[in-house]
Amino acid sequence: MCIAFSFTGVSAVIYVISRLSPNEWKVEEGRDGEDTIENEFTVKNSAWFEAGALMSKGSELSPLYVIYFYSFTCIVALASLLL
Repeated sequence: MCIAFSFTGVSAVIYVISRLSPNEWKVEEGRDGEDTIENEFTVKNSAWFEAGALMSKGSELSPLYVIYFYSFTCIVALASLLL
């Protein structure tokens, strides 16, 4: 149960931080010549990133600012399982 709550909580934190970080936003040119600003890190991608990290598989898409925070959270979650 604690793992499910931590999974959901960390996914939400990763999503929010990636939305606030200016380095995660990319400008893409549309068909009409209009520029659109997009963030690759959606809720689905943040959950996928966390699932890959918990299973030690990794992911193609990784946030720039969240990696250290996320690694620390996974270590704390694993430590709480061992205690």
